Amino acid sequence: MQIERKLYSEKLVTPLMVIGLLLGSLLFSVLIVKVGAIAGFLALGVLVGLPFVIGSVANVRFGFVLAVVFAFFMFHLKRILPGTLPTGTILDLIIACAFLGVILVPGKNSKKNWESLKNPHAYVYAVWLAYWVIQVANPFAAGIGGWLFSARGTLVNAMLYVVVMHVFSSKKYIFTFTKIWLGLALLVALYGFWQEFVGLSDWEMEWLKADEERFNLVYIWGRFRKWSFLSDVSAFGMFMTYSGIVCIIMALGPFKSWQRAVLMFSGVIMFFSMNFSGTRTAIAMIPAGLSLYALMTINQKRTIILVSVSAAAFLILLFGPFYGGNAQRFRSTFFPEDDPSMLVRERNRAFIQPYIWSHPIGGGVTTTGPAGEMYQPGHQLAGFPPDNGYLETALEKGPIGLLLTMALFITSLIIGIRAYYRSENPITRYLLAAYLAAFFAMAVGNYAQTAMFQKPGGLILFAYYAIIVRMAQFDKEEREQGEQSVAHEVEE
Repeated sequence: MQIERKLYSEKLVTPLMVIGLLLGSLLFSVLIVKVGAIAGFLALGVLVGLPFVIGSVANVRFGFVLAVVFAFFMFHLKRILPGTLPTGTILDLIIACAFLGVILVPGKNSKKNWESLKNPHAYVYAVWLAYWVIQVANPFAAGIGGWLFSARGTLVNAMLYVVVMHVFSSKKYIFTFTKIWLGLALLVALYGFWQEFVGLSDWEMEWLKADEERFNLVYIWGRFRKWSFLSDVSAFGMFMTYSGIVCIIMALGPFKSWQRAVLMFSGVIMFFSMNFSGTRTAIAMIPAGLSLYALMTINQKRTIILVSVSAAAFLILLFGPFYGGNAQRFRSTFFPEDDPSMLVRERNRAFIQPYIWSHPIGGGVTTTGPAGEMYQPGHQLAGFPPDNGYLETALEKGPIGLLLTMALFITSLIIGIRAYYRSENPITRYLLAAYLAAFFAMAVGNYAQTAMFQKPGGLILFAYYAIIVRMAQFDKEEREQGEQSVAHEVEE
């Protein structure tokens, strides 16, 4: 052991490394003296980030997991650290590095991974990308500023699509990623409990009070809605919902007792934490996701028990003697006629429908909301509040763009449902059912919010696309291998 340590230390501490460290220290000193502390911190950040950049290029899976983990905590870091931390740029850089790894460092299954992109969902996505490119010449736009603003996010997502198709190259890793996702989601849920019962920290209150509109959105009915590590209360509530759905459904699967107990506990914790966000959309997503699962597995005893328990809990919460702020928001989800904000949304949708029908390709990318005022000043839609993702798509990309978006969603559902019914592996079936129910809940939530693609949800969404497609491909390969082995036995 001593000999090994000596050899290791001799390799680690070399004259070249000593010289490099001395030069690096000298560089930091000069930068801090000449430019200021910010330059020194930037240089230090480059040195610290360089190993992660190299690791993301050398190992695509490492890069993807790094992006997912960073996406969970990027907003929290931005609120803690002073100044403006370019967290979005950092995340895009990690994804770009992983994409470079796909191109520059092909693995042993590289050819097979590229062939996995030959599937119906990828073809629909390619058509959607082509339509987005055409939008640069949209005659109804006030300029190309909005399109250029969206270019970065769209191109990063296209790279992410390729990355996830390469990352999920085995069933084993799909289960590994699911554990990572749900583990991080549990941390997010627990911090939501901390905010609810311990309270918000001083720097969280400072961040909240820095924007009056943000404060008014969060402080409702005499209490603060919670957002945990994520960007806002809506993203937090929706993320907790579909993560909890996956946990609950997986807890019904053929796993060990302790694993099922952990999954059920995690799912319940996530649903309770979701309620702290006060997001009505997140509440409506629960019955939506569980309904799809129930329809797919209606002949199973466990499904009947789950539906019965869920229905009983729902009725108790809806009509029980609970009168707090959370209870009021829960009830207003299912009785929207009693909520003024929902009535305002309905009026806005009715008012803007004629514009949608008269603009089949939309008014142009990034024309609605505050971003429209910034990048498409003077546009008819600039400043109009798109209160949900589908309305935003219909306004900016027209009914044609909305149809392509729906085709993308529906194609993934068809692929996943077909794979579910064709699979003979019970574990695979539960995994597919859980992901399908979670995605369906996300798609339903997109009708009332625009938080579907917010981080980390956007990365989970693209992971879902890849997992559904890859699981269908793996199951098909297993069936073909089984048929070949049976035919070989018959010949013998």
